[in-house]
Amino acid sequence: KRIYLKRLQETSGNFRVYLKIRPLMNDKSKSCLEYQAPDRILVKLKKDYSEFNNIPSHFSKSFTFNHIFKQNASLDSIYSEISGLIPLCLSGYNVCMLSYGMTGTGKTQTIIGQYDTQGLVSFAFTDVIKSVEADCFREFELKLSFVEIFKDKFYCCLSQKHLDFHDAVYGIILKGQEERKVTKIQEMHELLRTATSLRHKGRTAYNDEASMSHFFVILKITSTSMHYKSKSSGVLMFADIAGFEKATFDKPKWHIPMPQTNFIHKSLVSLSLVIESIRKGNKSVPYRMSKLT
Repeated sequence: KRIYLKRLQETSGNFRVYLKIRPLMNDKSKSCLEYQAPDRILVKLKKDYSEFNNIPSHFSKSFTFNHIFKQNASLDSIYSEISGLIPLCLSGYNVCMLSYGMTGTGKTQTIIGQYDTQGLVSFAFTDVIKSVEADCFREFELKLSFVEIFKDKFYCCLSQKHLDFHDAVYGIILKGQEERKVTKIQEMHELLRTATSLRHKGRTAYNDEASMSHFFVILKITSTSMHYKSKSSGVLMFADIAGFEKATFDKPKWHIPMPQTNFIHKSLVSLSLVIESIRKGNKSVPYRMSKLT
């Protein structure tokens, strides 16, 4: 079953990119997007887009994704596209769901949830707990932790302590990271609310409550077969990446200290280089360029 699940998901690709379109800010706004297919969109910019001075007038280009969610797409429809990854985590595989985009485009609202609305994390938590409770052949141990990267340093979001790290065979180990054992969905939601309330936030030109850090929800899942006594471990991770803005933006709303802006932009550049290296199948991938990668 474990191998079958892995091969089934590999048919859709081990690396997938979905696009979610944020609704327009007001009725007077005009969209520069034209839907061509469920997985393809055309971006059309005219000369009056003054912010894009380096783009020629009447620019247009088509982009392809695994799937495109329109402005009125519900979180239920979005989660239905990724819900098939949850059984992989329960079977000992690692899965990461990452949100990336400009400040104010709804990354945190989609992944974490805001203002009494649930995000994809809550949907996943519910599925995990239901699957664990329904499994009669395996015993599970769930450990939940929350980490953020702020000014290129690791912090535990439950204790707000700075975390040192060192390299391990598979990834890195964070010293002092708090992991809480959980068995109920209510416990997971309570920890999520606590962690998000302690995350670094600030005002920007595009968002009055923007995320100033990269935020990670990490659920470690260990299962033990009651018959064979064999163990498997998997990780379900949600990464809410800090948004980017133009560092030269000079409106009075700009309140991010420039050093922090530089940390964010540097890590995002590193992330794009790592993704591009993986896409090309390069033997050497620059994971060590930043704490994020």
